[in-house]
Amino acid sequence: MIRRRAAIFAAACLVVLAVALGPAVLPSGRPAVGAETVCQPSTEITYDDGTADRYVSTICSPCSNVQGVRFSLPAGLASATISSVRFWCRPNSPGDSVEVHIVGPDHLTELVPVLTQAVGETGWQTVAPAENVVTGDFFVLVRRLDAGTSLGCDYWNDYHRSFAGEHPSTLTEWGRPEEGGDIMIRATVEASVHVGPGQLYSTIQEAVDAACSGLTIHVHPGTYAENVTVWKTVAIASTNGPAQTTVHSPSGRRNTFTITAPDVSLSGFTITGATDADRAGVSVSGASGCSITGNIITGNNMGIYLSGASGQTLVVENEIKSNSNGIYVDGSQTYMAGNKIHGNTASLGSAVFFSGSASGNQLRFNSITLDAGMGAGPHVYNQSAAEDVSARENWWGDAAGPGNAGGRGTAVGEGVVYQPWLAAAPLRVKAARVGPGEFTLAAVGEASVTLLGRGSGTAVISVAGFTANPAGEFPVTDMGRWVDLLVSGGSGLETLEMRVNYTAQEGGNLDQGTLRLYWWDGSQWDLCSDTGVDQSGGFVWARVAGGGRPGPADLEGTFFAVGTAPGGGTTSWWLIPVAILIVVVLLIAFRVFWVLVVRNGRER
Repeated sequence: MIRRRAAIFAAACLVVLAVALGPAVLPSGRPAVGAETVCQPSTEITYDDGTADRYVSTICSPCSNVQGVRFSLPAGLASATISSVRFWCRPNSPGDSVEVHIVGPDHLTELVPVLTQAVGETGWQTVAPAENVVTGDFFVLVRRLDAGTSLGCDYWNDYHRSFAGEHPSTLTEWGRPEEGGDIMIRATVEASVHVGPGQLYSTIQEAVDAACSGLTIHVHPGTYAENVTVWKTVAIASTNGPAQTTVHSPSGRRNTFTITAPDVSLSGFTITGATDADRAGVSVSGASGCSITGNIITGNNMGIYLSGASGQTLVVENEIKSNSNGIYVDGSQTYMAGNKIHGNTASLGSAVFFSGSASGNQLRFNSITLDAGMGAGPHVYNQSAAEDVSARENWWGDAAGPGNAGGRGTAVGEGVVYQPWLAAAPLRVKAARVGPGEFTLAAVGEASVTLLGRGSGTAVISVAGFTANPAGEFPVTDMGRWVDLLVSGGSGLETLEMRVNYTAQEGGNLDQGTLRLYWWDGSQWDLCSDTGVDQSGGFVWARVAGGGRPGPADLEGTFFAVGTAPGGGTTSWWLIPVAILIVVVLLIAFRVFWVLVVRNGRER
């Protein structure tokens, strides 16, 4: 009896223990935090396996002018991309060059196209391979292209053996290390996680669960029927853009993407299928600092939903169409820029709905236009009576502004500040969070602009490019470069230099030496107080600092334009021969006057 009672007691204890620890020990669909299997930051591999190998059949025969190093991926890294390769070389004469081959462990499979590198001066040479993925050992081979043996990558002597204390071994066609020297090759690899047919992971959720925080998940073309929960800080990006990569909710009863971790970025997908009430293509739930960029979000109840606990989300350059509400905002400090929002059907706030709990949100440089089948409006609606929404510098589908402002564009509700609006649709927009300290923001693809600055805090900077003059009459000859710059939260901005690139063709017959940047002060175009041109670099610059015009406080959505300085318009080359002819005529006239009047007068 005692043994039986003891057995029953032990069994009961095991049941209680199993219930208490069940979630920790039983299998689940998501690994526990810390169970990531793809964990390794970017690193430069500075070693090889220490053994020589023959590889002459790889790229040439004979191959006495080829050497290389074998690399293995760091422990715990299942796959990686090779972002750069460095190797040490010394040239013998101008024009010396080498080929860099990245091949598999079989010595035969070229992993990337062959790279040719000119060796201009002694030192480390760097090449950047095209997009590549390695899942195991690989060789980096360097082949001299000169006829002799004088071009050296530390092949034949030991003079540079002590360089930075590095001693990698070499490989030669003879299958043994050269005793008199070493070749110095370094490969920088970045951990990468790939999803799709033939990749390590077949679903995005598997990759999210496996990847370390901070990594990028590359999703290859295809259609993914998933409800993805992004519960760690990763970047999820398609490799070929939204036209070729679709993620849809299988049943419509769940969000297609639910983001619960901070600083997540999501870009390059068509996102659809979350059709049930209160479901969204992308739901940001209680997370801050996330970015949603370059997606097509369509066919959902809500295109994007930002919960009340979410904050500082960037929603940039998405096309948001054919949902009920395009963007539904409960959260705070959301920055929406460069989006194309149209064809959404809700009767109230079909483009953007700001709830009564939303705060500190901004709409800038968006194209919010009418389509057949859209809700009656207001298309941008603010439910809060306590706080206005900043919706300046948007394109409402008509140069005369929103429908309720006398234009024929989309309608805007009360509590939405929409003046001034854009008189032309923005071409492209780049928006990013910067600072504190020094920063560089490249918006070359969007507006041919690079920004270099320094600040004491963080700010969101937007740069928009336009195809037409978005403001008043330009006072001098313009180049057709129209840019809008907005610094949000930039009270700590100390200095900013804007560089607007141009090509020789765009310069045309303009006097390029007189190119300057102008800014729209709210009523007229004015020459920036500190501006000039770098003709060799092909850009016009302006510096913004305290005391200048414009100053940091003026960057609340400021138009800039490239034009000539007053009097520096189109060069009239035909005037040159005319001027020469006039000078010649004047000289002849003076000579005739001298002979007939002055000299004859003296002779009399």
